[in-house]
Amino acid sequence: MPGGEASYATKRQPPESHTQHPWATQPYERLDQPDQEGRAACPGYVATDFNGYAGTRTPEQGAAIAVKLATLPDDGPRGGFFDDAGEIPW
Repeated sequence: MPGGEASYATKRQPPESHTQHPWATQPYERLDQPDQEGRAACPGYVATDFNGYAGTRTPEQGAAIAVKLATLPDDGPRGGFFDDAGEIPW
């Protein structure tokens, strides 16, 4: 069918917004900035739709560590993995 391949090719292209986003093209350069901080958080076993609400923690309890890490001062700990009790060795 004439034009069939072109139509298929057009549909197979990713959305332009995804390919044009600056972080999509240079994700690691952004982390090289001195004002960037890297931290990872463990929210614990949170009751969510994903686990059928079987978790032992509320979403508010799980979010507490993310809020704590996001609001640390500029000289706070960096490059670690944290839960409510503090840094987790890894």
